[in-house]
Amino acid sequence: MTTPGPTIRLGAAVYQAPDVAVSGGFTTIDGERYARICNVDQMAPFLMSVASDSDAWLFVGSNGPFTAGRGTPDTALFPYQTVDKILRDPTTSGARTVFLVARGGDTALWEPWQETASVYRITRNLYKRVDGTAVLFEEVNHDLGVRFRARLSACDRFGLVRHAAIDELDGKPVGIRYLDGWHQVIPPGVDAQTYARLSYLAAAYMRHERLADVPLAIYSLNAAISDRAEPSESLRVAGAWSIGHPDPVILLSDRQLATFRRGGDVQSESEVRGEIGAYLVADRIHLAEGGRHAWYTVGDTRLDHAAIVELRALLGDPDRAKATLEAAVVADRAGLRHRVAGADGLQQTADEAASANHFSNVLFNIMRGGSFDRGYDIPLHDLATYLRDQNRALFERHRRWVEGLPAGLTLHGLRQAAGERGDPQLARLVRAYLPLTYSRRHGDPSRPWNRFSIRLRDADGKPVYGYEGNWRDIFQNWEALDQSFPGYLAQSIAVFLDASTADGYNPYRITRTGIDWEVEDPRDPWSHIGYWGDHQIVYLLRLLEAHERHEPGALAGALGERIYAYAHVPYRIADFATVLADPRATIEFDRALHDALVAASRDLGADGKLVRDEGGEVRLVTLGEKLLLPLLVKLTNFVPGGGIWLNTQRPEWNDANNALAGWGLSVVTLSAIRRYLAFLGDLATGDGELPVSGSVARLLERVTQILGGVRGPLDDAARYRVLVDLGRAGEAQRQAVYAGDLGADVPTPLASIRALVAAAAPVVDQTLLASRRPDGLVHSYNLLRIEGERALVDHLGPMLEGQVAMLDSGFLRDAEAVALLRALRTSAMYRPDQHSYLLYPDRTLTPFLEKNTLDGRPPLDDPSLFVADATGAWHFQADLSTITDVERRLGLVGASPEARAAVLELWRTTFAHDEFTGRSGTFFMFEGLGSIYWHMIAKLLLAVQGCHRRATDPVSATALAEIYGDIRDGMGFRKTPQAYGAFPTDPYSHTPSHHGAQQPGMTGQVKEQILARFGELGAEVVDGRLGFRPRLLHRSEFSAVARSFSWLDLSGSGSTCELPAESLAFTYCQVPICYRLGDAPSVELERTDGRVEVVAGTELPRDASVAIFERRGTYRRLTVTLPRETLRVP
Repeated sequence: MTTPGPTIRLGAAVYQAPDVAVSGGFTTIDGERYARICNVDQMAPFLMSVASDSDAWLFVGSNGPFTAGRGTPDTALFPYQTVDKILRDPTTSGARTVFLVARGGDTALWEPWQETASVYRITRNLYKRVDGTAVLFEEVNHDLGVRFRARLSACDRFGLVRHAAIDELDGKPVGIRYLDGWHQVIPPGVDAQTYARLSYLAAAYMRHERLADVPLAIYSLNAAISDRAEPSESLRVAGAWSIGHPDPVILLSDRQLATFRRGGDVQSESEVRGEIGAYLVADRIHLAEGGRHAWYTVGDTRLDHAAIVELRALLGDPDRAKATLEAAVVADRAGLRHRVAGADGLQQTADEAASANHFSNVLFNIMRGGSFDRGYDIPLHDLATYLRDQNRALFERHRRWVEGLPAGLTLHGLRQAAGERGDPQLARLVRAYLPLTYSRRHGDPSRPWNRFSIRLRDADGKPVYGYEGNWRDIFQNWEALDQSFPGYLAQSIAVFLDASTADGYNPYRITRTGIDWEVEDPRDPWSHIGYWGDHQIVYLLRLLEAHERHEPGALAGALGERIYAYAHVPYRIADFATVLADPRATIEFDRALHDALVAASRDLGADGKLVRDEGGEVRLVTLGEKLLLPLLVKLTNFVPGGGIWLNTQRPEWNDANNALAGWGLSVVTLSAIRRYLAFLGDLATGDGELPVSGSVARLLERVTQILGGVRGPLDDAARYRVLVDLGRAGEAQRQAVYAGDLGADVPTPLASIRALVAAAAPVVDQTLLASRRPDGLVHSYNLLRIEGERALVDHLGPMLEGQVAMLDSGFLRDAEAVALLRALRTSAMYRPDQHSYLLYPDRTLTPFLEKNTLDGRPPLDDPSLFVADATGAWHFQADLSTITDVERRLGLVGASPEARAAVLELWRTTFAHDEFTGRSGTFFMFEGLGSIYWHMIAKLLLAVQGCHRRATDPVSATALAEIYGDIRDGMGFRKTPQAYGAFPTDPYSHTPSHHGAQQPGMTGQVKEQILARFGELGAEVVDGRLGFRPRLLHRSEFSAVARSFSWLDLSGSGSTCELPAESLAFTYCQVPICYRLGDAPSVELERTDGRVEVVAGTELPRDASVAIFERRGTYRRLTVTLPRETLRVP
């Protein structure tokens, strides 16, 4: 039994610190469904992302503070700061509330969500709408008998909306004075950098005004912040207003906050200068027993005079203003639900957490990757904009055709019409057209290095289409999105291929208006150029496999289609000798080419950044060539027995392993290559041939010849010879590319592709076999070490990434996959407190006083290199950081070669820098020591699901199902809020050892979890046919009672159906699928014309499947009967 501690007082009041448990679940408030965390103040504060169907953004701390704005971080209404600053204190920015509660002759000061409230017995609960559009804070004051709630949301028309209410709970009348509203309001013109560096100066320019006739305040800069000797106006403002106060006194600053706390009267403020703004309303009310008083506070930014005048007129009629505001909030939620419904985010099962988590995953997936808000219908005004942005000259050639396209044109119709024009350049651009909207990069206060930009409508209110993202991110989002829109798979693949380079790599970023690359800046320590490589294979392969499942044979039939391009990136990879000498410095930035490409893109459009032929037209190549080249280039960096050599200055998926760029060898990419080889071999069937650029044809021939000559495992000397031969083959192809000579097309037999697969596959398999570790796991990355003419392979510690890649590769037999997963479960990567896995084992770190302590005297007695402490122990001089620093000091002191070698070796062994893999081993959050990275856990989950689906051994299949369930039970939505550290149904990036879940929302895990969820439901496409085979679905997801399921049909209209007991429902390509338990398996297809078809078994005919994939509206819903014995019982 715990011994009670002493009574703690704050002045005369007893400090209330109840030891209460945190709990979660779901609840309904005012007819709206919320996820709930009770006693949230017993958890460490965490950050939340609140969504809207607009450019309004909102990031909220669970302890109350928030930042919000429009469009970008530079147009914030409340300061956009890093998450540590936001969560530091509830008063950081956002809202402030003070109550003076009068009961029985006494008046009590109460400030919800502030530390001063700890003198009361209080309960603090937090709620988040299951659609992600609102967060509701609740504080119940048991001593005062009142409850305060404040709900934050956003909408397109009005921006940030806060609905607040205070309720009487004790059944006795109560008098209340309150001061409530916005705190730390900043006007347009104060961007994030200005606020971070010069907020005090920015405040000096601020002027805030209150309109006399309505409760509207204006926040502005009196002039643009500038030190130039010229006048500069700042004509956009922020605005704040409120509804629901009986006799409001409006304050524009927090100057009178202390006066109000003391019970004094505050005076209305009509103007405030030189301070950051506020919008605080003071008022007094009387609540009857069980009574409630509610009000709205609203804020928006980047308003002009017209918008302020419109608001002023609206607020002249408070009742109309309230109705208009509430309608705008409802419309915003409906718009967001429309987007999520289109991407199949709606489900109804007995597991509410699983269904809510799926909704969140789909929401954040489309927030990053975008949504097809019109399905396959083409927005013709945007098509014209797209073609003009890509290639102005081509657009002018086809302007009349574009302007004559009929309304209601579909994607299929567009491609067909473009093909009839007989212009392959037009066909190329149309094939890569993706009418996406809602996309933005994944920035937030916990990812300050990423800058998001949200633009959904133009000045006329028309939808703005586009996408924006890092190459390493956006294609994985499209993989999940295209499951609901499979007709866009060919388009996504075309965007991917057209943005890859002729030397076999890809740029850093991709947008609707073209590619972008990192620019070298010697003055910026974060400036760095290079090529990531792993995602080139695995992300492309995922899209190709999905396309083949939906349209079998289409890719094989299109291998010779010449409508693909090469990106032109101003990077030049060094010759092989240079790469071999120093693989960490292999890429030169061509400034002149960069300038020329930027200029060309300004003149021509995005096509100006593509490789062009002698006539100035974009150089076109075949699909087959584009699929071959990334594979061939990867194989030129293949080190048999080690992996793919990371010699392009960038690491792979885990960019915290940045030190692997150089001497690192990737088993991860090699695992993906194995699967890619198998896929490509299956595509290249028959006796046909396809045109391939001469440089690529020669590379194909040479790589096939080299790998075909490898027999069995290689010794270090033989490995070196193969490494050199492959490297020089890659160099020859690059030299041709950089000289502008891709070569004339060469007819290439499909048999030569099969020959490449036959030559490479055995060597790949030998290397994967050699990657097995004694502990039952596999190596993820190795290190290449060159000694003369020998290539040695050194091993690193275990990493989760390699286990996932190996499971995904198809290399392991069923029992071997089970053995690897069991070894993983007993390894040091398993983290019991989270029932999940680290990226790599945590490790015990050397205490600081032992870290830089040498054994004995150093080899050189020089104070610029070594110092002795009072105990006689020696240490490296404290200003040294890198081995380069040491080398520089050795040069300054004129050290002998022997002393130099001894000192450098001592540095390496003292700090173990040979084992350094990057910041992954030096920091303690993100991908660092002790962290679970949820994207990789989701990858593991999906990989195990794939192993289970492929399994033919019943014993192994059963074991894989159990392991899958075990991994799934470690996912966030299966946890309590206390264990997860946030709302369990929301995706977060990582969980460090010392905190709960961090970095909300747009994490890569959402893609894998979407795919895994449909895999659990058994919705699978095989050979062009949709089927339902739920091998991993728990019977507990079938509701024991009758329920209803609401969805949006293809026209956007809401529909509802009744679900009987023992059923569940979800949508696929926006067609509702109802599962019910029964005896014989069957599918009942209810057509929109009322007819009903019944199919025996659970696989649809091809024509019905295609109708669903193409979203023709043929079927109203499907009812699938599943035998009970096919389901898992938890």
